[in-house]
Amino acid sequence: MRPGRRFSGATLVAGAVLLCCSTIATSCGIPVSGEVEVLAQGDHLELLDGTTSTTMQVADPGAPDSTPVNLFFVGADNKLEFVVRDFANNATQNDVLNALEGGPAAEEIEQFEGPAILQTFVPAGLAARFDELDLEAGAQRIVVDPEAGLRQQVEEAAADGRLIVSQIVCTVLDLELEGVVGVEIYDGEEAIPLSDNAAQPIIGPAVADDFGGCVTGAEERQAQLDAEAEAEATNSSTTVPNPRLSPTAPGRTIEES
Repeated sequence: MRPGRRFSGATLVAGAVLLCCSTIATSCGIPVSGEVEVLAQGDHLELLDGTTSTTMQVADPGAPDSTPVNLFFVGADNKLEFVVRDFANNATQNDVLNALEGGPAAEEIEQFEGPAILQTFVPAGLAARFDELDLEAGAQRIVVDPEAGLRQQVEEAAADGRLIVSQIVCTVLDLELEGVVGVEIYDGEEAIPLSDNAAQPIIGPAVADDFGGCVTGAEERQAQLDAEAEAEATNSSTTVPNPRLSPTAPGRTIEES
């Protein structure tokens, strides 16, 4: 699991102070880092369902009354990247979705190489919010404002549409909400037809595997560096002198001419 990653339940609601206090003890703060690490699953705050708050519930990094959340944005080569942002414990699930629309903060962009390389593709006015959970299918319904035109963008500009969808899907699934295995996005009565990274239609709720397992560009680059280092180490260990060609091989002497 990634650093600062995942709520393991529903988000906190303002006013649920007593329940917040009981769950804070089971969580731990995760340091913000541009590096990719793996973290155990139970290390995140249990959050309650709630509606969108009027202000962004962001806390100081590492504050004891905060919950670290991974937000997926788009980096170099249109690869997903995530940043860890601390939310106040009275934040809601919808605050997390609002954060995707708001885009990365300046200090989060600075974690990545190059000027302004991190961005959000989630359009202004999308107003994504949590809705019903289909317990049988494990499908979390996300409702968006039809006026934002996500359905049209998914149909007419499929590549950019997939980036929007992948930001939402990967961020929602990264929360590890109980019972949620996939995401459906609605802008009305019918779900928006989604496609995966191979431009194939997604049947049923969208899952992480539809978007490369939500693997980030940073993770891909690190995996490539690790593979190259391993290959170099293997080549170095297998390249040894041939004793049959060595004039000082055991059992041989060099005679003077």
